[in-house]
Amino acid sequence: MDKAVEGYDLSSGELWLHSIAVSTTAEALARHKKFAETNDFFTPALLHDMGKLVLGEFVKKELQKIKSITAKGVPLDLAENMVLGTDHAEIGALILGRWSFPSDLVNAVRWHHNPERNKNSTTKSDMVYLSNLVCQPHADSDSADGQFITPSSIVLDRLGIKLEQYKVIAEKAHSWMKKLSDTLTFD
Repeated sequence: MDKAVEGYDLSSGELWLHSIAVSTTAEALARHKKFAETNDFFTPALLHDMGKLVLGEFVKKELQKIKSITAKGVPLDLAENMVLGTDHAEIGALILGRWSFPSDLVNAVRWHHNPERNKNSTTKSDMVYLSNLVCQPHADSDSADGQFITPSSIVLDRLGIKLEQYKVIAEKAHSWMKKLSDTLTFD
């Protein structure tokens, strides 16, 4: 995961950095919420974007089509599906299923962008969704271009997190990710 993933415009190490940030955020959230098994959240959060490693070359070939769709405000995973007939979350879940990972972990990877479409939502899938969202560039209210990604109110309710708490979590996560990014280098 330390390689560049050109189709997603991820430089060397960027996917790894994001995955570490999401997994660490999931663990921190679990500790904050006093969930019994905080370690249960690390692995699905770490692996949530592994489908990008497989789909990257296909995305690269269809990048202009995908970008023209996302430019209209369509989320990346939906644009991938519209152009390729699948998305990185589905591919990642298929791989993990083939490798006999537990179904709740596969489920968390599969629905990390679409928790409201997840018919079998669990605390694990909600935590991976929210942790991934927190680690996105526009997750905090002070993002450079003023945009703010509003999380699913259904997930916030299920996890018992208020929107203001989410904003504080996102700001802390971005500060921590900046420090981590400054520390790590990839060639």
